[in-house]
Parts: sequence; structure tokens; C-alpha cells
Amino acid sequence: MKSIILPLVESPRSAKLVFLVVLDFFIFPVLIWLCYAIRQFDLGAEVVPNIPFGSVWVSAIAVFALFICGVYRFIVRTFNEFFIAKLGLATILSVIGLYLLAYSTHAFIPTSIPLMFGFMMFAWVWFSRGIIRFVVQSYLKSGVPKKRIAIYGAGHAGQQVAATLNRSNEHLPIIFIDDDPSVSGQNIGGIQVFLPHIALKCFTKFKIDEILIALPSVGRIRKSEII
Repeated sequence: MKSIILPLVESPRSAKLVFLVVLDFFIFPVLIWLCYAIRQFDLGAEVVPNIPFGSVWVSAIAVFALFICGVYRFIVRTFNEFFIAKLGLATILSVIGLYLLAYSTHAFIPTSIPLMFGFMMFAWVWFSRGIIRFVVQSYLKSGVPKKRIAIYGAGHAGQQVAATLNRSNEHLPIIFIDDDPSVSGQNIGGIQVFLPHIALKCFTKFKIDEILIALPSVGRIRKSEII
């Protein structure tokens, strides 16, 4: 399996884009069929009747909307609020496109169908990219040892560092170290907080490789003392 995934990961960006476009183009006819089947309670329901190649038109509209909104630029590695916004816009454009197709041709597209398709389209793109991203990252990370990191500072800066490390292929946040007794013993984002003198005793146990200082408001002298 890894021998199949790695060439895809290492392929040019254009090849990945073509793969996603083709994948979506062949899935969208299935989604529009589901919309008609659910609405009519009939698995044999005719899809986009009264117009030749109706399913192909639906796929073309949806893929075009995704393309012009920049959804395909994200490929797999980036998956954030910008992706959601662009996907939402592409979904809205696709719904509008289906309504325009219904009013400008003889295609039989009931009012509820574009909305149902929009929901399924959003869900498909969201979950398919999530699954692809998970599979790719799982295979890339498998067998690759990560540096185990202790983060000095459990505040907002430290939590941001931990979130960044969790997305990294090379590092893994293991514990927080903080001078504040009130946060000692707490679990922040799945990472335990220790006082410095307790953390030192646990370094061997947790196999810590490095310490990162996440104290932006602390002066240089104090940072030198910590080091």
C-alpha cells in the first residue's frame, strides 16, 4: 500500500490536482443520483431527465465551481478555515448553477434537488479530503521516529507550539513545564503539566529529546536561567 501512496505523494502538484478533479467528476453523478433516489424513494429514478448527459452537466458545474473557488489549490496538506470558506462558496455556486440549468433548459430538477446536492457535495469534498489526508500522513509518519519535546510554558504560546508540533512529522509534544503551581497536574490539550523540579525527574521516563521554551514575555536573563 505504501508503494502506491508514496508515488502519489511525490508526484507533481498538477498530477495531484488532476487526480482530485477526476475523482470528483466521477463521484458527483453518484451524488446527484442519490438526491433523486432519496426524493422519489426510488433507486431506479431517472437522473436529470429531459436533458442529454444530465449527470455530466452536474459534474461539470460542480467541478468548475470548485476550480474557480480555488478548492483544488489546497490539494491535501492544508485543511483549515480558508478551505472551508472556499468549499462553502463553491457549494453555493454549484447550487445556483443547478437552478440556472433547470430554468435555462428543459431539465427536470425539482427545487429541493440542488440543495440536497449542495449538502452532499460539501460533505463529500470535506470527508474525502480528510480521509486522503489522514491516510497519506499515517503512511508518511509510520516508521519515522519523532523527537519527543518538552515545552517550557503552558500558556497560550506554549499551547500554540504544541498544536504546531502535533501537525509536524518530526516532533511530538510530550509534556508541559510551568512554574505556576496552579496549573501543575492539569491536562492541557492532552498534554500533562509539570513543575520544573518534577519534570526533571521524569525526563528519562518520558524519553525527552529536546526542550522548547515558549515564554515570549519572559526576559533574556530568565530564559538563560531556565536553560
